[in-house]
Amino acid sequence: MPAAKGTGTKTKPKGRKKAAKKSTSRARPSRYLLKEEAEPITERGRATRRKILEAAEQCFSEFGYSEASVAEIVRRSGLAQGTFYNYFDSKKEIFTALIRSIYQGMLDSTRSGAERARGEGLDRVEVEVQATQSFFDWLAEHRNMHRILNLMDEVDPELTIEYFSSFARVYAESLSRSMDEEGGLQDVDPEVLAYFLMGGNEYVSKRWILWDDAGKMPPRISRDFARIIAGALRGASS
Repeated sequence: MPAAKGTGTKTKPKGRKKAAKKSTSRARPSRYLLKEEAEPITERGRATRRKILEAAEQCFSEFGYSEASVAEIVRRSGLAQGTFYNYFDSKKEIFTALIRSIYQGMLDSTRSGAERARGEGLDRVEVEVQATQSFFDWLAEHRNMHRILNLMDEVDPELTIEYFSSFARVYAESLSRSMDEEGGLQDVDPEVLAYFLMGGNEYVSKRWILWDDAGKMPPRISRDFARIIAGALRGASS
């Protein structure tokens, strides 16, 4: 997962390093994720908005996008119909706001795990492992995430592309910095590596967090996945 930029205490390898490969992909213009939102100025207003978003998360997860309705979101929030429209103009707007919330939650969880690991002086591979575990811990509290993300194509295929390409770009930039500054990572296109690790995170977390009744990653699976991450980052031994 994307690791925050920082300075660890490990000694860098000496000697001239080969420049890390750079991804050739270009950033896509943002229509959704970077849209500025008018944040309520009072704590009561922020709490009301969160309550509506929580009700929307329940509805979209349970009914899907087409079958979910503003009326049901309002009913579950316990608020008046007019209150909903003080915060959101439509079902699509609250859905995209929910996607932005998920996106930020994923970034914040992985960065906090990475920052803790860097503060302990761990190397880049262990930083990645800790960031991924932090994401899994966050996901255990947001088990509806995968179901909601799977609805993005129905709303707008561009939303799906923007979501994953934006996350991959942040991830690839972090990997590229580590290839340049820290060493120890294999010399591959950082965007390819980012998408590879994102795919692994997605399906492993679906299997053991979304689909499993326990709703959390078993320690044995976490250890095995950490070894897989380390292998992907370091590459095959020459």
